[in-house]
Amino acid sequence: MRDTTRIKFREMAARIMASTALMLASIMGSQAYAQNPADASGLATATYLSCLLDHKATTPRAAARALVEQCGYKPDQPVDEFVDQAVAQIPKDPLAPITQQLAPLRDLYSDEQYAYFEQLDEILAGSASFDEMSNRLAGLEQQALTELGRSDRDLNVLGSISAARYTFEFIRTYQGTGVVAKGFWRDLRRVGELVAAVAVGFAIAGPIGGALAGWAAIALMETDP
Repeated sequence: MRDTTRIKFREMAARIMASTALMLASIMGSQAYAQNPADASGLATATYLSCLLDHKATTPRAAARALVEQCGYKPDQPVDEFVDQAVAQIPKDPLAPITQQLAPLRDLYSDEQYAYFEQLDEILAGSASFDEMSNRLAGLEQQALTELGRSDRDLNVLGSISAARYTFEFIRTYQGTGVVAKGFWRDLRRVGELVAAVAVGFAIAGPIGGALAGWAAIALMETDP
């Protein structure tokens, strides 16, 4: 009976995840964004974060485990091993600027690639309205698609920008009640900090890293009003 219940729950979680992904794609989808080879990864990041917001994990380990048990992620390693690795990759200071958090990894990026993280920082901290932030994130992604190549490190930058864009557009329309720091999505500064955390997490560990970094940023907002 317990196994049957677990299977049914995972099937329900998969349907919810698919519905969330469809909603995000309908909000953000366009031919221009589809040209981003990392678009699916950006969408996955926001979708996993959406799932985490609906499941009130109270510790990093619980959040990482929820990705597998409640959000449909399928790791290619034992779950406990995945949880250990995922928790170790969560940024230590997820509310800090992107370039500050990625400073230890600076040498992995060319000047041109790293400049996009600097521009993300400026957009997320310097935009005067939600509409301005949305427009500038979209513009930055289009610029990156034109100017960057398609090496693994280029794709890492493109994915970070895509994850930031999807997360921003998801959060600005968020209507859920599952988060602890209720109402933060109405505060542009806080939204910018969350989006920055997601971008850093993605740069470190892809969609799963982005979602967990976002969760960690929101958890900190509860204790850092």
